[in-house]
Amino acid sequence: HPGQPGSLQTMWITELQPYRVYFMALKPSDEIPNWSPLSNVVSFITDGGGTAIVDTIPPAKTVSLAVIATSETAVTLRWRSSGDDANAGNPVYNDLRYSTDSITDSNWETSTVVEYVLPARAAGTIMTMDVINLKPGTVYYFGLKTGDEIPNWSQISNIARGETLP
Repeated sequence: HPGQPGSLQTMWITELQPYRVYFMALKPSDEIPNWSPLSNVVSFITDGGGTAIVDTIPPAKTVSLAVIATSETAVTLRWRSSGDDANAGNPVYNDLRYSTDSITDSNWETSTVVEYVLPARAAGTIMTMDVINLKPGTVYYFGLKTGDEIPNWSQISNIARGETLP
């Protein structure tokens, strides 16, 4: 049963399966019941005994993103995959974005998402990818974030700059 508004609530979840990722959220109601919107979603992974392990360490920041070739409507990028939990383990997601303005934390969300980005690979793997359907004669800036299974996200990579051919 819920406590007073603003009070700390605790609940034990038992009989979790080992080596699984779980996602949990709350949706409280009143006596009618009128339901609130879904709360924030938290996730965790369990160890071999079914005990939750809270992973708060994001993958390392990619520092090797570079434009290695251009055409009229495409740019070829290359980078070395970072690891999960700083530089140990394997990341799960790559979030590659571009903009005609240099990418920063303040404009990351409004930068264009590359729809078909390569999945993350083992730490140290050299990744090469073409970003297509760009405008000729245009300067583009590219940034990459890497995510783990939770997902915790890395900081934005170094920003790579490239200009498509006229």
